[in-house]
Amino acid sequence: MKRCFFIIIAFFLSGMTAFAQKKVVPIVPDSNAVHIKNSFTYALPKTAFLVNVTVEKISEYKGCYADYAASLMGLSDFVKVSQVRYEVKDIKVQDFLVPDENNQFLVQLSANQLKNDFLTEIFNDKYSLKDQYYTPFMDSLGEELPDFFRYYTNVRYEEVEESYLDTRIVDGVVTQVLVNQTKTIERTSSQQAQEVAEQILKIRDDRYDLLTGKQEVPYSKDALEFMVNSLNELEHNYLSLFSGLKIKQLVHYNIVVVPSDENDLMVPIFAFSENRGVAEPNQDKGIYYLQISPQLQLNSWNEYCCVATGNSKTKPNKGYRVRQALPANLSLLKDDEEIAKIGVYQIYQLGKIQILPLHYDNLDIHHWGFIY
Repeated sequence: MKRCFFIIIAFFLSGMTAFAQKKVVPIVPDSNAVHIKNSFTYALPKTAFLVNVTVEKISEYKGCYADYAASLMGLSDFVKVSQVRYEVKDIKVQDFLVPDENNQFLVQLSANQLKNDFLTEIFNDKYSLKDQYYTPFMDSLGEELPDFFRYYTNVRYEEVEESYLDTRIVDGVVTQVLVNQTKTIERTSSQQAQEVAEQILKIRDDRYDLLTGKQEVPYSKDALEFMVNSLNELEHNYLSLFSGLKIKQLVHYNIVVVPSDENDLMVPIFAFSENRGVAEPNQDKGIYYLQISPQLQLNSWNEYCCVATGNSKTKPNKGYRVRQALPANLSLLKDDEEIAKIGVYQIYQLGKIQILPLHYDNLDIHHWGFIY
């Protein structure tokens, strides 16, 4: 959002349409207040921040024959334990406006406003601040676990033919008879791994024969490329049963944070750990914060803005409530350490609410609040 968009609060434009109000009444939060006839309500804006956090999720899957990766395949770099870990890759901050639920006001229209059909005009105004609201989301992009690795199974049992001599009595004569017998035995994991290793070696031999033209078949370039790529993929699939797999996914979290007031200058965004990733900021360590550093001395500025209101001889104002956004430096902190400077933003919560006189004809309320 362009920072200069709302720096119209420092002065009132003399050429605006007259929106002279009859009465302005604060609405108590959660009071279930209803509109009265010939009135409208508005809320002062608050500055909110949309924090887009990009996290890389790294899932490591141990291969079913990882125990034989070194002895059978000579591998040294393979997944030994299945685990998931996370890394923060990027954090971006964008400001936008939301209604301040604690500063809402009911405005009773004047006779002049009723005559000019003011309600129709304000609700059709395309520049209302309500258009600034943002809906957060979360999504993820990245690799998926291959079906070959996910669903691979090997035959654990096999039938074996055995022959042996059995001593029998045939027609009263003791005779040795050759007997054939089939029985089912369970293959060890070592035997299964050996079979897969042999399959990998066979794939390599087949690829070598294709590349050297051993079959003496004049394959086209496309056909040869397809067969070699298929063998490469097949070898990779079988080899992953020894080496395991590392699947990387980028997960985007959109987190909305809203400073509550001028004293809320260290706003927690999220908690992060390598083992759990992004979580609610309700733990002791690994908390990311937005640090707000006002560029003006807030007490002095707010006192300056409200000199007239604070004068006991001056009749209190009862008109529109407005608030000026004040500039502040934003920084990103992890626990107590600053890790990035974000920039300068205009933040409405830092400004003091000012009460204007009734019948202030030169104020366009569209530029100062969310109209309902």
